[in-house]
Amino acid sequence: MSEWLKSRQGKAPDLCIMMHPSFDEHVRIWSGLRTLLEAGVTIGCFARGMEKVERDAWLLEAHGYQVSPDAKANPWSRYHPELRGHGAWAAMGWQFKPDSVPPADFAVDQARLRRACDAQQFLQHEFEVWNPLQFIGRAQAAAGDTSSDPELFVGLPDHHALSLRTGEVWALEPDKRVRVEGNIALPPEVLATYPGEMAHPFERLLWAVDVYRDEVRKREAAALAARSAAQAERFRTQVALSLKGNASRAEIDAFTTYYRGGVDPGPATPGSDVLFNALRTGEWDSAAQFVAATPTLLSAEDEDGMTPLFYAFRTRHYELARSWLENGADPNRLDHEGFAIIHDAVKRDDVAPVELLQRYGADLDLGTGMGFSPALLALRYGCWKVLAYLLRQGVDLRRTALAGTSVADQYEHAEGLPRVLRSEIDQQLGKRRVIPLVVMAPAVEARQSA
Repeated sequence: MSEWLKSRQGKAPDLCIMMHPSFDEHVRIWSGLRTLLEAGVTIGCFARGMEKVERDAWLLEAHGYQVSPDAKANPWSRYHPELRGHGAWAAMGWQFKPDSVPPADFAVDQARLRRACDAQQFLQHEFEVWNPLQFIGRAQAAAGDTSSDPELFVGLPDHHALSLRTGEVWALEPDKRVRVEGNIALPPEVLATYPGEMAHPFERLLWAVDVYRDEVRKREAAALAARSAAQAERFRTQVALSLKGNASRAEIDAFTTYYRGGVDPGPATPGSDVLFNALRTGEWDSAAQFVAATPTLLSAEDEDGMTPLFYAFRTRHYELARSWLENGADPNRLDHEGFAIIHDAVKRDDVAPVELLQRYGADLDLGTGMGFSPALLALRYGCWKVLAYLLRQGVDLRRTALAGTSVADQYEHAEGLPRVLRSEIDQQLGKRRVIPLVVMAPAVEARQSA
């Protein structure tokens, strides 16, 4: 930043706008804030809602800045229904005007930022489908409890709530709450660590994530282990033995082929041996040069029906993959076993390659040779971040070629599916959705129903 200002002969910009900054990531970038402030530049920030403004203020303390945002609603911001609780883009704006500028040798609180970043990564699949900042870590009384000393519940990840009075952990349903597996109750010494209503909202969220991850999940896993054998049998995915509907002979033959493992290996595309040898041995610069010299090699297939693009994604060479996609590589090609790149990508819980493929024309509903959709594969492999991303893109949850093998058929029996994603699938299938902020039934009634 200093070099950039120097290149302008000291003429600083009039205004700098930060759109939804991630103050807890790429920490070195934010050292430039000091340079801008010392140059007298007015700095503005935008966020989707007040909860994220509060979070940004908390994160800035780790950088040495004490701020009290006076956020204003942005009249030009528009809400879109597909955002589903995230708020509108740039809905709130505020001027970054700290009480003082930290010294150049200020030691950024890396541990504080790392804790925040880890917690938000843990909640990434929730951020895809709603705004958990409005619920997690916040204490509220059960609906209908008007007593002078109401029982307070703290929101936990994945549509759970914790009683600060009894330590009982509840799972939230659309019209009630139920005790979690094993009737978990946290001990008083854990409850005593709750930061309290006077603490910063984001600090309370971090507490809730820590408690859910380190206390609730461990106890829940222990309870589930007691019946794991029966559960594994009940949750095991059963592939239907017959095709549904009136399949043609060609379709039956195709499914039979893929059921037996796909097409047998065959000769690679003539003239592609050197390219595929380079790809197998990791000589990526050479492979890129071969393709640049002969662009038709982008469509070449190896003995298993895989194109160069398969290799780039499989080894996570995404910049090379992007270049090949820009030059016309087909992201929807099936190999001899009936799998496209998207089917491999969704088996790793990383949204980036899926988003890259979609940007260049990948079909997010593309079926494998056996008819399994990317969303179904993400469900089977427990890739919740990817599944949340696919849900947000509005994929077809009933898409299938084999009876009983759609997400709609299998999600209710999927082991480990987060409640927040189950709720989102329910909503997209036209069922009632959990809204934790308003559906918490009185504790007495909930205990009786449980």
